Amino acid sequence: MITEFEENGWRVIQPSGNIQEDLSEKFRLTIKNLMDQGCQKFRFDFSNVQDINAEALSVLIIMTKKLSETNNELNLEVIGANQNIENLFRVIHLDEFFKMS
Repeated sequence: MITEFEENGWRVIQPSGNIQEDLSEKFRLTIKNLMDQGCQKFRFDFSNVQDINAEALSVLIIMTKKLSETNNELNLEVIGANQNIENLFRVIHLDEFFKMS
């Protein structure tokens, strides 16, 4: 399940469970639709996520690339991620674009 809402100018995307196969596609569509609407500030609340697959990570990489083409300052955050997810972000250098807290 993915919940999405606005909070203080940020679009918060809050998945729950593991972001694997079927949830990965919903994750991609949620981000794509928000970007198509012009959203540029994203906060991902991973406090209820245990694992994330390569497809979902590639969605985040593509999102980062597209946003950086139109915006000099990226406003991307990940909150509540467990240590394994934080380590994945470091290994693939997404932590250079996403504020981790």
